[in-house]
Amino acid sequence: MKALEFKMVYNMLGGINAWRAAGYPLVTGGIWIDVFKTSPVVVQVYPNPITTESKFVLLDAAGQSVEVKLMNMSGQIIDLFELIPGGQKIIETHELVLGVYFFQVFLNGEITQTGKLIKTQ
Repeated sequence: MKALEFKMVYNMLGGINAWRAAGYPLVTGGIWIDVFKTSPVVVQVYPNPITTESKFVLLDAAGQSVEVKLMNMSGQIIDLFELIPGGQKIIETHELVLGVYFFQVFLNGEITQTGKLIKTQ
């Protein structure tokens, strides 16, 4: 994995068999979220790992509103909302279990930014 320049590696205790036995979804092929994509739209999440004070903030989108989609590891949409220029949205942490989440930012229907959130407590 190091030779292939993986950016993130997770140790799943018990491996894929434990994952399946726990009833978690298994997705093969076709789904990829580039968590390092950059664009002129800048939505920031802080603090991250998330706390009860964490929020999404739209720093710049050339004066336009954006739509933000928050998803869990299996791609299920957890929240979908709009951010106006200079706007912010507090993350409802009580609705999230521990783990990694992904977000996508859409400007005029096109994905312009992706990122990740981590809930550790």
